[in-house]
Amino acid sequence: MAAKYTLQGPGWQDMEFVYGENWQANFTAADGQGTTLDITGATIQFRVSTVAATPVTVATRTVGDGITITGAAAGTFSLNMTFAQQSTNNPTAIVEGTRYLYNTRVTTSGGTVYDQARGHLAVATSLIS
Repeated sequence: MAAKYTLQGPGWQDMEFVYGENWQANFTAADGQGTTLDITGATIQFRVSTVAATPVTVATRTVGDGITITGAAAGTFSLNMTFAQQSTNNPTAIVEGTRYLYNTRVTTSGGTVYDQARGHLAVATSLIS
């Protein structure tokens, strides 16, 4: 299955997925000027949080746990979040029909932190059970 979203560098990008489907997105990491980052040895985080004055994290994915570096020198990585990862407490379960915030962050092997794509993540209810 092809990724639903392809996201390039830092910036705001809303996404919507259906609860229960595999969530897939491809990313290209870049700095604030749009220069592609070499993510060899990088730490990458994808976090989903509630929309609130004090956001609560409901899910995180990291390299080897839903995030795969697909081209380190080219700065590319992918997210794949299965239904099991959505529905288990990590730290709490994602709720269908809810809108969240998400953020991706790359920390290079040299320790420089770059926030990447972020935005609203809508979790739609499937009309087919």
